[in-house]
Amino acid sequence: MLLNTLSKYLKAANCLLLVLIFSNLGTAQYVIDYVGTYNYETENPIIVQVNQDSYATVPIGFPFTFYGNEYTHVNVDFNGLLQFGIPENTSCCTETPLPSPSAPKNIIAACYTLAEAKFEDGTDYFNEYQYETIGTFPNRVFIVSFTFNALDCPLDSYYEGQVKLYETSNRIEIHSSVWNGNNANCQYATQGIQDINGFSATFDYFTNADNSWSLDHNFIAFVPILNDLSVPFGDLKSYCVGSNEIKVYVQNKGSNVVSEFDLNWTWDGVPQSTVHFNEVIPADPNYFNTFTLGFKSFSIVGESHILKVWSDSPNGLNDTNNQNDTLTLTLYAGLNGSYTIGGISPDFNTFNDALSTLHTIGACSEVTFNVRPGTYNEQLNINYFNGTSTTFTAENGDSSSVIITQPDVHILKFTNAYNVKFKKLSFIQTGIPIEDAIIISNFSVYDSFQNCVINAAPYTFTSNKSAIQFIDHAGAIGIINSKIIGGSTGINFEGYGGNRDQIVIENNDIINFRNYGISVLNTTGIQIRKNKISSDQFVLSAIQLSNDASGAIIDKNQINLYAGGIRGIYINGIYATDVMTNNMISINSTTDSGINVSGFGFGNYKIVNNSILLYGNENEGAANLRINLAYSDSIVNNVLINSVGGKVYDVGNNIPIFDYNCIFTTGDYIASINSQLYTDFTALNNVGKDIHSLNLAPVFISNTDLHTNDAQINNVGIGHSLVQTDFDGENRSPTTPDIGADEFVPTCIPVVTSSADSGSGSLRDILTCITDGSAITFTITSINLTSSMDIDKDLTLMGNNPGSKPEIIFNFSGIPGNYGLKVNSGKSLTIKNIDFSAINNPTNKPLITNSGTIHTMNSVTFKKI
Repeated sequence: MLLNTLSKYLKAANCLLLVLIFSNLGTAQYVIDYVGTYNYETENPIIVQVNQDSYATVPIGFPFTFYGNEYTHVNVDFNGLLQFGIPENTSCCTETPLPSPSAPKNIIAACYTLAEAKFEDGTDYFNEYQYETIGTFPNRVFIVSFTFNALDCPLDSYYEGQVKLYETSNRIEIHSSVWNGNNANCQYATQGIQDINGFSATFDYFTNADNSWSLDHNFIAFVPILNDLSVPFGDLKSYCVGSNEIKVYVQNKGSNVVSEFDLNWTWDGVPQSTVHFNEVIPADPNYFNTFTLGFKSFSIVGESHILKVWSDSPNGLNDTNNQNDTLTLTLYAGLNGSYTIGGISPDFNTFNDALSTLHTIGACSEVTFNVRPGTYNEQLNINYFNGTSTTFTAENGDSSSVIITQPDVHILKFTNAYNVKFKKLSFIQTGIPIEDAIIISNFSVYDSFQNCVINAAPYTFTSNKSAIQFIDHAGAIGIINSKIIGGSTGINFEGYGGNRDQIVIENNDIINFRNYGISVLNTTGIQIRKNKISSDQFVLSAIQLSNDASGAIIDKNQINLYAGGIRGIYINGIYATDVMTNNMISINSTTDSGINVSGFGFGNYKIVNNSILLYGNENEGAANLRINLAYSDSIVNNVLINSVGGKVYDVGNNIPIFDYNCIFTTGDYIASINSQLYTDFTALNNVGKDIHSLNLAPVFISNTDLHTNDAQINNVGIGHSLVQTDFDGENRSPTTPDIGADEFVPTCIPVVTSSADSGSGSLRDILTCITDGSAITFTITSINLTSSMDIDKDLTLMGNNPGSKPEIIFNFSGIPGNYGLKVNSGKSLTIKNIDFSAINNPTNKPLITNSGTIHTMNSVTFKKI
């Protein structure tokens, strides 16, 4: 079984333990033989043309076994190496030492460097190499001859040599006539072999990705080891008090399949019974299996014993390589259960006391440290230790009661830490920091912060540090229900060549940062959800995301840049389908946009059911959505209000669908699409955009709270499979959802208490949400209307005081229509105890017209002023 019993660790650590394991394996299956004579030989070679940065596949002439796999053909690479199986691009990576999965794999490198082409036939640059098979069965030899100059090196920096593969013995020899690669201006070069996974390699130390070696009629051979068993490591755990199985891992590093072997062992120096195993272990250096030696007991936590174990008699024969047979370990009874930190008579006085014990003896099962109230002036550095799940939490459940603090350096650093959780604690950094407050580095995985306060030192021009900083391949990290304060960036992902996966940033309050609330780079399916992001400083972006490999989810975030900012959400580089849904974004005096998507990409982003408000200082260059070069397949159901005089859209031509939105601008242009300006909503409709959209400004609760009760955007969107719930987690209609981030049921009490023509509580709002048969009661003296109204329901308008009738006044200087109020066909309007007036009406437009029925009661008067 291939790492079966390690699977929970390997999945969790996502390469953490691969680093720990394979760093101790050494080379596998081959040893170097320097005892030989340089012999450059040739009989009747075949010339093969190899194009620049390419390869030519040639027959070996006999089956040849390399790292346990048999091949009949080999690829002769342009850059001085042979590669078995499916070839990789070998035009890079010459400076990568072996072993390495990022370097070419399954190779024999005579002198792997960047070669220079000698010939050119008008279409390709190429070199000519030679191959042949000499001798007779079963002792044939396959020979490949290389001659090339190193690219951009002095003229005397060239390689000439041969690789020889021997039938039956599978021996590899490299005979090098010359290599003058020790010039200061020459590239790095490698001579050696590497397996199919890049985990095992054999090489001379001085010829491994180095530019200081030279050869003159040199010989080196790589000889496969036939019978070689290794005991590379023990069971990766701490033991609990009581009886435990003692297991170790066994690895076959030889070329022969092993079917039986012995394991000898001692316990605290006392010999134990040899254990014989009849089990097949394939000739694969990346294959591991566990074997039980026996049972041993631990009496108390912290108890230690020394285990020594060594393999013997693979296939009943002598092991031909005894350097890797023996393993010596100190095994501990680890922590288990709950412990206290601080206070009176604790188990551990400080965090570092607890961490020191963890790093020494580990934990045999889940461990919880209940931290008592107090301020702990400590710097916490957590490395890998044996354990399943470790939690530090405030004993009383109050995060403000436990404070871990440092003046200017990091408070906490994870380095290869596995499954460590901090809950309900406060981390406070003071002074002018020279380090980030919290650093998550290397292969730290499954670590999390929940319900914590992380307060970084305030930003200064000389201290550009973050509250939480990710370095290298830290993955499977959760930052949840926490408050993150200050710093240049709240949560920052430093540059890294790989992609971090299983990152969840959810339901946090991220405030008072200077540059970015969340800035992430090179992730895989990151989830940024339900966060409140705001700052008292002018910022660059609330969320910045670059290069997510499988599609980021940015959902239900409330972004409030009340002190101003360049962008709300900035997406740069799209390699999958990034999704932005249910976000509320409000920016005071933006200099750019609410959402900005930029850069070439291979995925389609989706912007659905967001509410974006730009307000404050006038800026005709600001846009709710600014999209450059990227591709989208849906921008729908969004409320996009630009009250600073800019455009709603400033986009390219890669957006097939934007519709069912509510858009409004106070500027001269509503949109720029592919550099074409559109002056108004009708112009957009004429080119097939926003056909079903609304051109109006719904009323929000406030500039910083984009919930609404505006019935005009209720049930007029289009169902979208990505959006099942709204900003508040409430279910959406699958067919006619509300537009914007908020799904709501309009509520209106049919009483007019405001004289405004529009706004919460006005007559116009109430008319959109009441049902047939409703009665609207006026509690004001008068209401002034500057636009006409249609009545499409059976209703009653009545004053609440017969002795002092309210008055509805139509101001025709602001009414472009031909009437004040119209009762549509089939509808009935009853008017009771109300007067109607018209002002600024020189053409005598009718106050009320109808295709339906009007009833009046209590001496209704109609006046024209």
